[in-house]
Amino acid sequence: MNRMFFGVVAFFALVFILLGCVQQPAGSVCGNATCDTGENQSSCPADCLAGPQPTAKGTFILMVSDAEADINEFQAVNVTFSSARVFKGDSNTGFETLDLGSTTVDLTQVIGEKAISVLQVELEEGTYTKVELNVDSVDAILLDGNIAEVSIPSDSLKIVKPFTISEGQETKFVFDIQIVRKGANNEYNLLPVIAKSGVVGKDLEEEEVEEVEPGEEVEPGEEVETEAPKGRGSFVLLLSDADADITDFNSVNVTFGSVRIFSTGAGGSDNDDSNSSDDDNSSEDSNSSDDGNGSGGNSGFTTVDLNGVTVDLTQIIGEKAVPILELGIQAGKYTKIELSVESVEATLQDGNAAIVKVPSNTLKITKSFTIDANTETKFVFDIQVVRKGQTSEYNLLPVIGKSGVVGEDLEEDEIVEVPLE
Repeated sequence: MNRMFFGVVAFFALVFILLGCVQQPAGSVCGNATCDTGENQSSCPADCLAGPQPTAKGTFILMVSDAEADINEFQAVNVTFSSARVFKGDSNTGFETLDLGSTTVDLTQVIGEKAISVLQVELEEGTYTKVELNVDSVDAILLDGNIAEVSIPSDSLKIVKPFTISEGQETKFVFDIQIVRKGANNEYNLLPVIAKSGVVGKDLEEEEVEEVEPGEEVEPGEEVETEAPKGRGSFVLLLSDADADITDFNSVNVTFGSVRIFSTGAGGSDNDDSNSSDDDNSSEDSNSSDDGNGSGGNSGFTTVDLNGVTVDLTQIIGEKAVPILELGIQAGKYTKIELSVESVEATLQDGNAAIVKVPSNTLKITKSFTIDANTETKFVFDIQVVRKGQTSEYNLLPVIGKSGVVGEDLEEDEIVEVPLE
């Protein structure tokens, strides 16, 4: 009996050992991401699941909004978007292109806090760094019914701002843009606004964003909340010449190409007077400073073509000033004016030509002023011709101490306006 008992035990022990060798051979480790010999979906599902692992995804909703700049000049601004690109990580090559199917948005319907969804898609979880919107066309109609030309650099709008897609979560990203007038003509730029773009609930407070449905219109008389002041004022730029060495000349004909008018926060602060002079004895370096781009980039100033207007400085000495520009401009605070000089032709009293130089071909005055809606503001830009040593060479320089707004920085009786000849 004992012999039979031990025989049965030995048999089952041998069977157990053999089964163990089949299920988990020596050297196989469950959880090493390899389905080894002897492992299967039942014994080691972590290594032996059929097919690739599913990618975790979250929902990405892209919304478009319009920050008020010059949008109140339009009946409609219909922007048609063709596609969007979302960039993952730090590389410009790691992006996904998303078809928008020629989605059209009227920017006059999404001013301020209003935003409209143009895309909802599932994206892989992870960190994204940039969003680009590709524009097919812009059809813009002004309040007077005329067509306006709206340009977009490179036909795409770009916002560099990190955001995260989390598995199973919804991420709403507001892409804010604005329309900005270029000079006095019916020409505008469409530009991104990074400060008012980002993820709702993170970069932007939820109460700052009001979602509107496609086709939903602003009711007549409905007030649109905005941060920028409404309306436009009249800006008149006058040119004057402070008496320095101007009496050396028969004529000093200065031809101007354009003017740039900087709004608050772009290209210099209210107290930055380093690129101008307070007195009549300016040095050559007093006009060389920052390039005026500042942190605000091209959206921080208005460029106006002066069409080669020419002024003889010998005709506007002292209190005399001649208007070279009259412009309707957005109400608000401004900090700096730059005059671009194309050429200077100067003739001395003895009939000889004189060399008159303009450092960087630009004259700059940093002085704060305000444009009020429906109000005329006259700004005198004073310049002077200064001899360089005992030579027949001269510098043309700005004079900040004699520049500014008539009625504020300058007394009205100090200015005598003369017509442009």
